[in-house]
Amino acid sequence: YICAISRSSDAAGLCFCDISTGECFATALSGAGLTDHLINELGRFSPAEAVVNQAAYDCGPLLSLMQDKLHCHVERLSAGRFQLQEAERAVRQQFGDEAAGRLPKGNPAAALSLGALLDYLHETQKTDLRHVDDLDYYQQGQFMELDLTARRNLELTETLRSKEKKGSLLWVLDKTKTPMGGRMLRSWVERPLLSLPEIVRRHAAVQELFSDNLRRAELIRAMTGMGDMLRILARVSNGTASPRDLNVLMRAAERVPDMLALLQGSSSALLKNAAAMDSLADVCSDIKAAISDKPNLLVHEGGILREGYSEQVDRLRNVRDKGTKLITEMEAAERERTGIKRLKIGYNRVYGYYIDVPKTFTGELPEDYVRKQTLVANERYFTAELKQLETELTTAQERVCQLEYKYFCDLRDSIADRVERIQATAEQIAVVDTL
Repeated sequence: YICAISRSSDAAGLCFCDISTGECFATALSGAGLTDHLINELGRFSPAEAVVNQAAYDCGPLLSLMQDKLHCHVERLSAGRFQLQEAERAVRQQFGDEAAGRLPKGNPAAALSLGALLDYLHETQKTDLRHVDDLDYYQQGQFMELDLTARRNLELTETLRSKEKKGSLLWVLDKTKTPMGGRMLRSWVERPLLSLPEIVRRHAAVQELFSDNLRRAELIRAMTGMGDMLRILARVSNGTASPRDLNVLMRAAERVPDMLALLQGSSSALLKNAAAMDSLADVCSDIKAAISDKPNLLVHEGGILREGYSEQVDRLRNVRDKGTKLITEMEAAERERTGIKRLKIGYNRVYGYYIDVPKTFTGELPEDYVRKQTLVANERYFTAELKQLETELTTAQERVCQLEYKYFCDLRDSIADRVERIQATAEQIAVVDTL
């Protein structure tokens, strides 16, 4: 995670963002023991990088924790990065009015930290951050607060001695089948609920699945091997996703209808929500129609599109792969058209492709024959059709690569326009997997 901290004498705001998945969390803190609350929240997320205002940087225990214990790179930002009006505008622009409205009005520190982080990310990432569009704001006291010592001694996510997952509580509990579910389970372990209604909601969903062995087994089968949809969406949004990434996304989307069928008729609230997720049928069909089963790793070298997706690409591939056959077919067609059995189509590096005709037959040629070269016993001609074929033969591979890359980028941009829908489905899959 990368985090931002905005601190004043009596309040503080923190936000954490995972650029690789688009996850973003924010909270506002106040009251007695403010520094301890900050330290506990940082221990929960263990950020790798932090941007802070002057007051947070001047807090010795906070700075010591980040640099010495969390080994976090800390950068102090100027006061101009923590301006409320600009921060609120940035939050609305990134997350929408509804998300901005969830931030506390009485404590603007959460908005200040979010605004500073968004400004920093736009400056440093220099990529589209449209996949960072789901803000999870949680209130102080919503989750059980554990200090670093308690987390370490409880061995929630790593063992005390070896610092490995194996042997920890998370290792015992983690039977998830998707990367999204694995991250969500870790988040649930690190942030235990305190709200009884929320705990009951989770228990109801677990009980429903536990009581139906067959449905649970089918859901597990549907999710097993599913790729990391959220991380792929991040690459889609910043324009670095490969054709193979899109295929992984397509294969994940292919599983969604099976999951929806299994979730229909659920009685618990969490599973009902999951049963209403988007099927992503259009995403699946668009990728499947365009991308070949085993696309090239290098996007600029062709071998991306499925045969039949583009008539132009298919024709150029045919020209590229069957050039000799096409020339032979044209030669036969020209012999039949002109009645000259000794007509030949040849090629040299200087003149390119030409139609070679004995001089005794030059008076019988069609009007579209254009003289290209005169020899002792022969005349060489070309036609518009031969010239077009020559151009296509010499540039076919280059054009195929250019067109395939263009069509792939168009598809990737089209998927990027549907990021919000795909993210919502991926999050529901994660919930089902975690339960």
